[in-house]
Amino acid sequence: MKPECYGRMYPPVSVTEVNREVRGKVFGYHLVSRGLGVQDRRVDVDASQWETCLACTAFDGCFALSLGKLALEQAVAGR
Repeated sequence: MKPECYGRMYPPVSVTEVNREVRGKVFGYHLVSRGLGVQDRRVDVDASQWETCLACTAFDGCFALSLGKLALEQAVAGR
């Protein structure tokens, strides 16, 4: 049985969110915009969640699926 979070280590990136925290199970980002363009970018890693994921028996498949979803979202978004 796979955990509910399976394949969700990264946040969705197909639609870029600004001025709010966007999180996946482990990784997240925050883009700050005060008008035109983005003035600040931050990428976050939740170290305790990463350790939890490493200990999970479904880690290998989950990590592969998470990366695959991330790559596909970026390809579809044209980035």
